[in-house]
This record gives sequence, C-alpha cells and structure tokens, in this order.
Amino acid sequence: MMIRNTYGRKHWTFPGGGVKKSEAPEKAAQREAHEEVGIALETLIPIGQYFNTRQYKRDTVYCFHGKTHNTYFKIDNDEVLEAAWFSIADIPAMRSRSVDAVLDLYANSLK
Repeated sequence: MMIRNTYGRKHWTFPGGGVKKSEAPEKAAQREAHEEVGIALETLIPIGQYFNTRQYKRDTVYCFHGKTHNTYFKIDNDEVLEAAWFSIADIPAMRSRSVDAVLDLYANSLK
C-alpha cells in the first residue's frame, strides 16, 4: 500500500506518521494505516528503523511489514490524495526518498 499525500511534493510514500506520547511504534503504525487508508493491520513485523534528518527533522522512523486480509481501502481525503496497492517491482519511480530506505530495510530483513 502506498499513498500520495495532499501536502508536500506529492510523491508516492508509505502510510505513516508520528508516535503519540506513551504509544508503542507498532500501535502508531496500526493507527496511521487505519486513519489514512482505513486498513486494519492484523500482523506487524518489525523490519528496522532509521534516523531521519531530512527537512529539518530529527526523528526515528520505525518500519514494519504489515499484513491485512482486507485489501479494500478508503482514503482520508484531508491527508491522502491517492492510494494504491503495488508489488515491489511496480513501485512508482516518482516516490519519496524514504521509500528506498524502507525497501532496503525490508530486503535486509529477508536475509
């Protein structure tokens, strides 16, 4: 699942967002997927994390491989311009740089 946000450069990226105070990163990932595209992630597998210093940020990005049995989605029009399912081979070239960092973590998690 990838999205294009209504703000910023509108490149394809993964659903995500901030972790609330006293919220586990796994719960934040589930909450953000539900808020942005209406998907209930039933299984989350941690694939790694990286430190983001782009765009004047200084935050840790926690990455997960999520699984759901329901592929239907409903976007939050306030945040999400477009959403779609892609195979790894078909991920759009017009994507945020963070996508490549997450794909590297995913590839390394399979080793």
